[in-house]
Amino acid sequence: MKISIDKKSLVEALLIVQKGLPIKTNAPILNNIKFEMFETSIKLTSSGNNIAIEYLLTSKDLKIIEPGNFVVSSKIIDILRELDCKIIELSIVEDNRVVINSSYSEFSLNMSSILDYPNVEFIERDKPNVISINLLKQIIKETSFSVATNDKRPSITGVNFVSSDNKLICTSTDSIRLSRKTVTLKQKLSEFNIIIPGKILDELLKILEMKSDDFKNNKISDVQFFISSNRILFVIDNINFQSRLLEGSFPDLERTLSYTDFSLVLTLNRFDLLNAIRLASMVASKDDKSGTNLIQINYLENQIVTISSNNNEIGASDTSITPVSDPVGQRLSIYVPSKNVSDVLKILEKSEVTLYFRGEQSAFIIKEVDNDTLIFLLLPTRFSY
Repeated sequence: MKISIDKKSLVEALLIVQKGLPIKTNAPILNNIKFEMFETSIKLTSSGNNIAIEYLLTSKDLKIIEPGNFVVSSKIIDILRELDCKIIELSIVEDNRVVINSSYSEFSLNMSSILDYPNVEFIERDKPNVISINLLKQIIKETSFSVATNDKRPSITGVNFVSSDNKLICTSTDSIRLSRKTVTLKQKLSEFNIIIPGKILDELLKILEMKSDDFKNNKISDVQFFISSNRILFVIDNINFQSRLLEGSFPDLERTLSYTDFSLVLTLNRFDLLNAIRLASMVASKDDKSGTNLIQINYLENQIVTISSNNNEIGASDTSITPVSDPVGQRLSIYVPSKNVSDVLKILEKSEVTLYFRGEQSAFIIKEVDNDTLIFLLLPTRFSY
């Protein structure tokens, strides 16, 4: 086997395939990448416990001098990145090694048996669902940060995607905060109710960001996806990205998200609120439960909102904000981890946000003014639902 290819194209492809490698595994063969050579392309494959990636690489500088397949350590990526050259050659030598040649350097890597590499089966491509790349990126950014990070309740370590009619509802929660994105689509999807692991969605987002320029240049604007009983396959141009789905039922949160019986409604400038939280966090005490800085949101029926914090060892902070419109409701003082609020405010785009409070010990809602498609719900500290 011998090929010649421009280093940049191969490295970019391998960096994407690398995201399918397991962090920990009892099968060392999975720490390798599979190379398969065709007449005008190379197929690169990685597979972990929960994810598999397949990348079909074509390049104007690719020359398949002699076809062949091999499995080699992912260390090849680090080596290729360090080589100062435009074109590299890969070849197999008799003693079961892959040789990397550049203008000035030569490396040889031991090959693993291709027979030991597991056969990666991808879902059959039948009746694709289609969603725009930009919309998928937006959904992931607005929901995946709220998933649970421990596996005591596996079903909430992912984002719940529910499709019915022409609506897609995406929800995530870690029992302290909740994110919901509702999208009305022009093209109807099949009906499904699935949970995609949050960590997998984060890796998919990184790939979509990495390939953003290529997609634009090649006028690729959509993602196809296919769902089986326990897996989902995303197909974007020459990339197959497959993930397992989480088992179990996602909690029913409809009652929690209902817009009724609010004791206080505040509409604030998002940047003013974000800045006040940043200032309060500088001297805030740590919340024992979340480990984040604890701030206090206060409204005392004087048309002024204050964001406060107190630390017996450092001092105190108190920043006033004038609401955009007259508050509706009664006085309130509520404690909340600062990061939970600031994470939401950084995701939102409009300059004005509305906060809906039910009481000092109840969850409250944050959303943009005149935008019901994106809702966030946060719990005050020391309470959970």
